[in-house]
Amino acid sequence: MFKRSCIINSCLYLWNSSLTARLLSAFWLAVTGCWQSGFVYHTVAADVVAQSFLYRQFNRLTGKIEQLMPRTALAVRGFYWQNGPGMITRPVFWYLIAGIVLLTAIPAAFIDRQAALTIAAGVLTMAVVFAIPESGLYLAALLLPFTSFNNLALLGVLTALAYSARVIAGGKVELCRSSILLPVLIFFAVLVYGTVTSVLPRSSAYEFSIYVAAVIYLFLIINMIDNKQKLSLLLGCLALSAAAVAADAIYDYYFGVTFVDLHKGWVDPELNPDIKNRASAVFENPNLLAQYFVLVIPITASLIAVVKRIGYKFLLLAIACLAGTALVLTYSRGGLYGFVFAMAVLAMIRGPKFLPLFFAAAVIGAFFLPHTVIDRLATADNLNDSSVVYRFDIWKSTLMMIKDYWLTGVGVGTEAFMRVYYVYMMNSAIMPHAHNLYLQLLSETGIFGLAAFLLLMYKIYQTVFRLVSSKLSYIKWLNAGIAGAMAGFLLQSLFDYGLWYYKLGVLFWILIGVYIVLEKLNAREKGAVFDGENPQGQGK
Repeated sequence: MFKRSCIINSCLYLWNSSLTARLLSAFWLAVTGCWQSGFVYHTVAADVVAQSFLYRQFNRLTGKIEQLMPRTALAVRGFYWQNGPGMITRPVFWYLIAGIVLLTAIPAAFIDRQAALTIAAGVLTMAVVFAIPESGLYLAALLLPFTSFNNLALLGVLTALAYSARVIAGGKVELCRSSILLPVLIFFAVLVYGTVTSVLPRSSAYEFSIYVAAVIYLFLIINMIDNKQKLSLLLGCLALSAAAVAADAIYDYYFGVTFVDLHKGWVDPELNPDIKNRASAVFENPNLLAQYFVLVIPITASLIAVVKRIGYKFLLLAIACLAGTALVLTYSRGGLYGFVFAMAVLAMIRGPKFLPLFFAAAVIGAFFLPHTVIDRLATADNLNDSSVVYRFDIWKSTLMMIKDYWLTGVGVGTEAFMRVYYVYMMNSAIMPHAHNLYLQLLSETGIFGLAAFLLLMYKIYQTVFRLVSSKLSYIKWLNAGIAGAMAGFLLQSLFDYGLWYYKLGVLFWILIGVYIVLEKLNAREKGAVFDGENPQGQGK
């Protein structure tokens, strides 16, 4: 250590006595001297800006805005004061907005309008997320079906940085030790191994990034959503987003492609000649869209029972009906069966007294189903249906592949799956996935990946049954709604695979994060110390 210290001191002495160091020092002194003798420095030092006419008018304008929108102003101040020291204060917030307008207006004069709007949206998003980190989660919930994966991942990283800045500035951190987290980490570790040992590591790395983004959102939700108001707002954003998707799907069904342009694998024209189209909207595939609605509709239904205001109840009811209509127009047999199962699980978990209500709603709903939907559902076990036949071929081919790769799989992602699948395929079509979640996990990550996933599902439903006994109606309803959504998704996943698609993959992990939040809120309401497995003060 003494020799190393002598060497460092010698190097510093040589640098300080060198000509280069002296020239740099003289240059810095000259620059600082010019700045201190300049007009701008004296203007700032004399506080001329604070006394100027423009400054006073700007403060007057922002004051008028706050008078016109008192609730918004109060909410902004509340976020800054409640979320810990070191965050942006109210006056700085308005100056920041003004600066954003100027910074985006200047380049708008030199570049096209779309690029200028993109820059403005990006800068405004950064400003709002760093001012109110929770807004990143709400924005992600709203934009999830519509934005690209790169934008969604970037928003997640930005929100994580904003949350980290809050913590560094002195914000409160509540450690979470839920029993669900260990299976999440085990499954994630298996995915890492499957990516490294993949037959196509580069392609697997890209698809692995979807899981990384999803887990980032999961941990952000666990740490940032710390009360039922924030949780309701997050789930409300998911419901509003679903309303926009449903409206787009209905429009897509009536004004989209014709039957001639419809994908041949989506419907058998001989068995279902009356089906002229299937809604797909921004998901580009009716089965993926159906999986999305299976996850979202039960949550929206549980929110109807949770919210207090009649207006919000009618709004959520309208969203649920709109989404249900769009689900029917997908003509997805797995999606429709999954939805019915999801609502049945919701009713069973909420309590036996809700089962008659479920059966009554199911009977009434069946009367309103078009005959084309009923005919479509009746072909689910028809071995003459082309889509049924090709699924059986895919499953047989995948099982043959699993026999050779059962231990570690071929690697994460659809590209790695296709790279090996063509050797085993029974027909001439190379499929991107196995059309079965459980076979896909076996083929990608081997027996360890499937075991880790099943362990995760076991721990989740262990939490579900623990929350059934909660004394809080809010937690009971959301617990039942999300449990139903997950159950419907898992049933539909027997016939399809949607986790490869980033919109469904991220949403699925967001709901897992919501479960941990429910567990945390339930323990907090009981005055317990939350440790996930057995909160202290509970079960004694």
